[in-house]
Amino acid sequence: MTWREQRIVARLGTLLCVLVVAVLIVLAMKYRENRAPAPDSSAAVAVAAEEHSSCTALSYCNGTATLDFHRNDAGKWVWTADPDFPLDDTQITAILETLSQMEPQQTIETVESLDALGLDSPAVTISAVYEGDGSYTLSFGSATTDGTSFYAMKNSQSSPVYIYSGEILELMQAGVYDMCILPQLPELPEERVQRVTIQGAAGEDGTLPRSTIDAAAQGETLSWKCGEKDVTKAQRVRELFTDLASLKLEQCVTYRPSPEAAALCGFTAPTVTLWANYITSTELESHFQMVIGGLTLDGQGRYVRIGDDPSIYRISTDTLDSILVIALSGFEG
Repeated sequence: MTWREQRIVARLGTLLCVLVVAVLIVLAMKYRENRAPAPDSSAAVAVAAEEHSSCTALSYCNGTATLDFHRNDAGKWVWTADPDFPLDDTQITAILETLSQMEPQQTIETVESLDALGLDSPAVTISAVYEGDGSYTLSFGSATTDGTSFYAMKNSQSSPVYIYSGEILELMQAGVYDMCILPQLPELPEERVQRVTIQGAAGEDGTLPRSTIDAAAQGETLSWKCGEKDVTKAQRVRELFTDLASLKLEQCVTYRPSPEAAALCGFTAPTVTLWANYITSTELESHFQMVIGGLTLDGQGRYVRIGDDPSIYRISTDTLDSILVIALSGFEG
């Protein structure tokens, strides 16, 4: 190859390299132009949080019950039907967060029949009122074929119709008593209890059987006496203090019940009443009262009332067995 030919080949090679570099630059620029920007998750969370904080009222009907909540003057969520109800707003927060982040899985622009989608007269609805933005309502109809999503209308408009995940409907199944802040029962370790009195149901003659044990210290050893008899080692006494240490309310059954509701729960003639005098962790004398009514519908619990609180709660029968036995036949046995 002559020197002229070598020079031509070198120039062609250089030109080819330049062209390749140019093509790569153009392709890179187009890639950057066409690539979708990554979603800013922190911004999305901030928007959701802002929508949640600006909500002033929430109402939902789950097909069985309708519940209304609003923020009071202090900004705290309350149950509109009874603002004094001890409301735990965790469920409300979860509903609002889900609502603010909901996106339709599908949008149906034209619908021939709302009746076919269960939207002619929706029984399940949720509405939220926001500061300065008015209200927002979703009405839910039938489930789709997969059973996990539902047809819905926004603000009662018949078109378009949307399909949403059923997550928010599951959250809406919570009743207001599921949101009750339950009273904390006192801690009753044996070494701090001074006296326990258990009264059973009235007998045929109308008398109320009552048994009492009192703490009696013997040096560093705590003993228990029922009258003049030492019952410290009695099995029922041992089981009683095990149960007292594990007492825990499970659920609010009814808040401020009517006399009829209280009677249905067995409080016209209570099964057992328990009183306990004890020393608190701050060395103060205090007392505890629990009234036990009838069995719950599933038979796994009992209706109870605590102190002067008129509300009726549920407690597991597992922690009441010893109390019920003592109410029938005393501490000995």
